[in-house]
Amino acid sequence: MNNKGKPSKYVSIRTDITALKEQEEQAKYQAYYDELTGLYNRRYVQENFDKIIQPLLDDKQRKNGLAVCLVDLDRFQQVNDWLGQRAGDELLAMLGERFRHAIQVMAHFQLAARFGGDEFLLLLAGDNHRKLAGCLNRLARIVFALFNYQGQTIRLSFKVGASFYPQDGLNYDELVTKGDIALYQARESGQDLVIFDAALGEKLERQIEVERRLRQALDQDRLSMVYQPQYHLTSRRLAGLEALLCWQDDQLGPVSPVEVLQVAQNAGSLARLDEWALDRACRDLLFLRQHALPFRRVAVNLSPGFFARQDARDIVQGILQQYGLTGHDLELDEELMNTLTRYWI
Repeated sequence: MNNKGKPSKYVSIRTDITALKEQEEQAKYQAYYDELTGLYNRRYVQENFDKIIQPLLDDKQRKNGLAVCLVDLDRFQQVNDWLGQRAGDELLAMLGERFRHAIQVMAHFQLAARFGGDEFLLLLAGDNHRKLAGCLNRLARIVFALFNYQGQTIRLSFKVGASFYPQDGLNYDELVTKGDIALYQARESGQDLVIFDAALGEKLERQIEVERRLRQALDQDRLSMVYQPQYHLTSRRLAGLEALLCWQDDQLGPVSPVEVLQVAQNAGSLARLDEWALDRACRDLLFLRQHALPFRRVAVNLSPGFFARQDARDIVQGILQQYGLTGHDLELDEELMNTLTRYWI
């Protein structure tokens, strides 16, 4: 201040925040983009879904509708096992480039995002199977053409599960959930494209309920076995019994062994079911012998995965010892491609 009380000098302090802004932009990129492919990630699509689709729904596109497609690469893990993870990463990076190119040259292709692993989300204009199939066929020619990696030619294929806006839902959760259901069915059936419908939802609800009830049945020992006799072909004498799974649920009614095995496999419960079957068959054989029914042997059907377990022998020996049985009392059957392989302990 001068002698008149007025400012005579000014002092300014400035800070260069360029680095801070760059850090903010980098953090934003990492939050919303997949580093490997350069595509949007799941978080971006989930948090911005309404903003993404709103510009796409002009009059023309509203008439055509919008397809939300969940895409899963076929046998991608085999590529990683064959050529190594680095090769898999480079293939995913090339896929990202091809998806971005396809968006530029295809009017109906609106967005691609990597949801993780070998799963992607695509937004395409269309409201029925025919239109969507045609669009995906063109997309496949652009994106999934042959790849060349260090002299190795690689062909990738894919499975697609799709839901439609607005028929199947109006928000991210509804549309992606139904797309996931359709994708699950595509994997199970081997179809390239499955579009969600109500029957698929009912099938999934049934599977979830059977899984839940099966866990309870195993916890509470509410499964049972039925036994059919086995005879020697020449002497026609009784040789033993074959144990067959039987489940009569209070709410579901009778559940077929085929459905039980499929559900157990999908739910990761096959190992537990195998152990239960072994224990129950040996327990029942001991009970029959204690009641003067001298059956020589019981045959038990087990999943192929049981025989690959490192602890399979220990499990069998432990159960046999628990009931005072020997290896001569038990036959293990493994069914592979409709061929029955028998193991005598």
